[in-house]
Amino acid sequence: MRVLIVTPDYPPPPGGIQTLVQNLEEGLKNVGHTPNIVQIDPREYSSTLEDAIPTRRTLDAIKIRAPHFYRYFNTVHRRTCEAIEEHNPDVVHAAHIRVWPALQAATEHGLPSVVTAHALELGDRPLASVAFEEATAVHAVSEFTGSVIEHDHGISPDEIIHPSIDIDCYAPSDDGSGIGTDSIFTISRLVGRKNIDTIVDAWKRLDHERRGDRTLDIAGTGPDYDTLEAMTEDIDSVRMLGRISESRKIERLQNADLFVLPAGGVNYDVEGFGIVYIEAQAAGTPVIGSSVGGVPEAVGDGGMLLNDETNPDELAVKIADFLSNSEKLEQYSAEAQRRVEAFDLNPIAVQYVDLYEHIL
Repeated sequence: MRVLIVTPDYPPPPGGIQTLVQNLEEGLKNVGHTPNIVQIDPREYSSTLEDAIPTRRTLDAIKIRAPHFYRYFNTVHRRTCEAIEEHNPDVVHAAHIRVWPALQAATEHGLPSVVTAHALELGDRPLASVAFEEATAVHAVSEFTGSVIEHDHGISPDEIIHPSIDIDCYAPSDDGSGIGTDSIFTISRLVGRKNIDTIVDAWKRLDHERRGDRTLDIAGTGPDYDTLEAMTEDIDSVRMLGRISESRKIERLQNADLFVLPAGGVNYDVEGFGIVYIEAQAAGTPVIGSSVGGVPEAVGDGGMLLNDETNPDELAVKIADFLSNSEKLEQYSAEAQRRVEAFDLNPIAVQYVDLYEHIL
């Protein structure tokens, strides 16, 4: 099967959509299919004079209150048509509602199409409505995202398929290599809704007996970096790592005692799923997450959930519970590694193939 995947985001920049698309691409290859990627970044793309000519997408752009995007929408449509003619796909998959003109192009060429919904973008209801109307099938990355679609649009997604990871990349090493540090680790974009300050406040509440020689290692960049750096500058056991490479992230996850990310947010600005929790579990590291958005689906039985993601006292109790009980750590670690098999590249890719075959 030939699958044309149209996306606004693709690596090397990190991000959830980038990870989903790249891992879907690899998974489809692994199970014997041919994906082709077309990336059109709305912040940086090449358009033509033809893309500036008003079209039906111009009217759609006005309808969804985004008239300034009509040239981008025309570019997505043109490039999708070009890719269809070049690759002759069986299915067109729009990895984000923002590239909905790819769905129009698919229909015009007599092809079925799928659109993927995540979370934040669903706040733009008019845009989501246009995408869902154009697509043959709607895919949601989590039960949570599916519930948002049902609530806002009165339709059920045709399929809920969680994002995948290459679990072999995260498997703990048996050769004794690695950075060899005992730590509590977190990594994310440093913005308010991730509640990294709650982790720091919780860490302060743990006495030295609980902490031992461990450190709290915080990786990532973002608008809250300077505030967090000032907040932790007098705490020797907290290290601000800044941006780290993918390989370094994996090493940190493999060597951490615990991964903590109490991600919160309101309305649509939440984790639609939370791939990093699965990555931590694949590394054999138990996690503490929140009860917000799709996080509970990502954490499952491989960690604990907070009732209040902004409460440092609750978080401190849960961290201490883990650190003072090696048997519990081992139990959750084993459960984490057991459950991640279902999120590996190939079984997730097979679920997508089943969806494609169904709409074909």
